[in-house]
Amino acid sequence: MEKERVIYILSFFRRIDEEIKFNETEIGEYEDIYYSTIAAQNLDGLPRGKGGFHSATETAALNVPEGICETMEFLRKENEGLRKLKKAIMKEITALPYLERAAVYNHHVKGVQWVQISGQLHYSVRQCQNFREKGIGKLAKRFERNGTISNFQYPE
Repeated sequence: MEKERVIYILSFFRRIDEEIKFNETEIGEYEDIYYSTIAAQNLDGLPRGKGGFHSATETAALNVPEGICETMEFLRKENEGLRKLKKAIMKEITALPYLERAAVYNHHVKGVQWVQISGQLHYSVRQCQNFREKGIGKLAKRFERNGTISNFQYPE
């Protein structure tokens, strides 16, 4: 895998939580619109006619358009895939030696400046950039071997 691709994946890693939150917001909005039981009748528990629906919730669930159900299921599966991806990327980052991991994680995931990273690691800026280069090279090999990371469909 190319180093530019690894850097892109790391920048996407930074946004995964936002993607998941956005999808969950969309799912919540669909549920509020289509699963709303506000307009339904309250049932008092007394017997009703045979063959009818027994609760306002059942009635509401049956009235959801099929396309909306498919959209919500797609968003749930996408969130599951994003969570797996985040876990896989973090696993590969944590497998790096400390100095490389700190340089890569702080610069590409947290967005910390090189001067701050060099102060934290007690090495020069140039040495920290070299640690990052080595770490990116190792991550390229590790990402390529990891099926979750290499097979994920990243947005362009």
